[in-house]
Amino acid sequence: MRRVLPILTLLFIAVSAVAQNYKVLSMEDLPQDMTARDEMRKDENDQQCAVLKIVTQNISPENREGFYFEPDWGSYVEYRDIKGGEIRVWVSPGLKTLNIRHDRLGSWVLRVSNYGIKVEPLHTYKIMIEGLTPKDDGQGKPVVTQQFLQFNVDPKDAMVTVNGTPWQVMDGVASQRVNFGRYKYRVVADDYHAEEGTVEVHDSEKKVVKEVSLKPAFGFLKIEGDQNVLSKSSIFIDNTNGADALKAPKKLASKQYKVTVVNSMYKTFERTVTIKDGETTPLRVDLNANYSTVTLQVDADAEIYVDNEYKGTRSWTGDLVAGSYVMECRMKNHRPTSVRNSITDNMSGQTIKLKAPTPIHGVLAVSSNPPMAKIFLDGKPMGEETPAQFNSVLIGEHTLRLEKSGCATLTKTITIEEGKTLTIEEKLDTGRNITVKTDRSGDKVYVDGNYIGETPYNVPMGFGQHTVRVVRNGNKQEKKIEVTTKSRDSELFFEFGRLIRITTDQNGDMITVDGLAVGTSPVSVDMTFGKHVIHAQRGKKYADKDIVVQKDGGETTHRLVLHGESASRFVERGVNFVTLDGSYDLESLAGFGFSVGSVKKVGWFVTAMSNFSFGALDYGYTSDANGLVDGYYPNYIGESYTTRYSIMGGMLVKLGGPVYFRFGAGYGERVKSWTTTEGYMVRISNDSFSGLDATAGLQLNLKGFTMSLDAVTSSFNTLEVKLGLGYCWKR
Repeated sequence: MRRVLPILTLLFIAVSAVAQNYKVLSMEDLPQDMTARDEMRKDENDQQCAVLKIVTQNISPENREGFYFEPDWGSYVEYRDIKGGEIRVWVSPGLKTLNIRHDRLGSWVLRVSNYGIKVEPLHTYKIMIEGLTPKDDGQGKPVVTQQFLQFNVDPKDAMVTVNGTPWQVMDGVASQRVNFGRYKYRVVADDYHAEEGTVEVHDSEKKVVKEVSLKPAFGFLKIEGDQNVLSKSSIFIDNTNGADALKAPKKLASKQYKVTVVNSMYKTFERTVTIKDGETTPLRVDLNANYSTVTLQVDADAEIYVDNEYKGTRSWTGDLVAGSYVMECRMKNHRPTSVRNSITDNMSGQTIKLKAPTPIHGVLAVSSNPPMAKIFLDGKPMGEETPAQFNSVLIGEHTLRLEKSGCATLTKTITIEEGKTLTIEEKLDTGRNITVKTDRSGDKVYVDGNYIGETPYNVPMGFGQHTVRVVRNGNKQEKKIEVTTKSRDSELFFEFGRLIRITTDQNGDMITVDGLAVGTSPVSVDMTFGKHVIHAQRGKKYADKDIVVQKDGGETTHRLVLHGESASRFVERGVNFVTLDGSYDLESLAGFGFSVGSVKKVGWFVTAMSNFSFGALDYGYTSDANGLVDGYYPNYIGESYTTRYSIMGGMLVKLGGPVYFRFGAGYGERVKSWTTTEGYMVRISNDSFSGLDATAGLQLNLKGFTMSLDAVTSSFNTLEVKLGLGYCWKR
């Protein structure tokens, strides 16, 4: 007895250490509930079981699943499930006590007799359990019975259910704060194997994280082979389009598939492949040709048809699938030919000769008035002139053309019929009648250089271009005319103008009109209407007059008075000139030279000048800007020399009348040297210049006389005046 008491005391302390967080409120019989009869079960003693329906309140669904039950000796718990929020337990009849246990909420011993009930077979009973809220753990700390449960899933779009309830998944994470207990989870995703299991939450200090990476329930299929051929083929995977498996491995659920490749030029390919989880299955597709590349030829410009489909003209090379074909040659106005040929898959490179179509002919007889016209058919010369007969002309429409010089070309469409003769007789249009008239009769008429009569004259002209010229008193007028089939009989009119009489103050003066000599004064000239220039010349005397010849009114007699030639008139046609020139500068240095040139409105000149003293060029030294030579000032004896020369060219521009502006440039040099007591000469750099010489001035050209006045500078350091006098003459 002494030993039993300590053991019972320890057991009582251990049981008391587990706080009960729930209690049983009631147990009652449900005589109208047929669950035990509708879902009958037997215990291990072959007795019909009763059903206990445990209903909870203030207990979370997670904690509800944490209850488990132990019957007394001799009774059994055959089955347990949860349906509609109720825990259902099948137990043996005659149950006396039921131990209700929970890992976190504690234990409770239910004695059936306390509720005045006897557990009978095939009966249903309801037990009500209420959850209690603990406030502390007995040491002043709050009791926490919840923690976060988190699932990290891959793939990230997988669906998560916990105890049958879907949880929201965001970026591969599903989490909720739950009560302590065991939880059943299930993770599913399309094309992946589902994963399920149980996870327990019992530590308030650490959240539970469950990593779930689903295994793929798919693999990949990669079709390999001749991409050029396969891209033009139809690819089916279990009768579904699978062409995208050519570009990249195609994702497929793991199972067997039938792959079919169809191409009209190749034999159909079929193969069964097995797709395994997470693997890429390569499939090599090598199609066997079912065609031959052949050449069809015909010795004519015939069109080639295969099974009534146009292939080409004269020759065609291409692929034909093995089989039988009707090959036909067609040609306009010919009888077609056809033949049936069989093509096999081993005929590549062969040439099949086809029979040319047979021409169908008719007869064509052609004559014309006038005869000897050249005959063209469909633009091709026939090598004959009218009249002519052609016995082998293809039937159908043709273009007939007749050509003869001086006649209009005749073109018409004709139709040749099989076995018949078509007779063509045509009159060729030989031209048009053109009447040539002038403003008065009697003028001579020439056509294409041949004299044909006097105006008015009716001229028959053949088709083509012609030149018509009329002449009156040596005056000529000429026109070109083109006679075409669209032309009509017409008139060609020439108008010479009016007869103008020209006199001068003395008979016998030479008269020109518009630069053409017409005789001596007095003279009558036929002039066309419009402006003209009359010029009279007698030796050096002349006269000019501008006139206007009008149709109605106006002067018909013009008198010119001759006079001497003015300077402006003299230079009007341009002059050549030469001058002798003299120059003088501010240091009393004189120079001489000459100029030559030629000018009309614009001209040119060349001039050369010198003082003809060259002693200054014999210097042996050159001073600097301060007059020093090699750093020393020479002892000059007062004897100096100056040399000046230049050559320039330039332009003249007429200002008005006989006055011209002239300007030019060239090369010049001015050297000044002093003699020293030592007998050598020194070039004075401050007074010596070389390089650019420039000139500008005016020139006057009169009859036989020329004068020029220029300003000249040497490197823009000196200034001199140059005067030129000379002679000019007409160019």
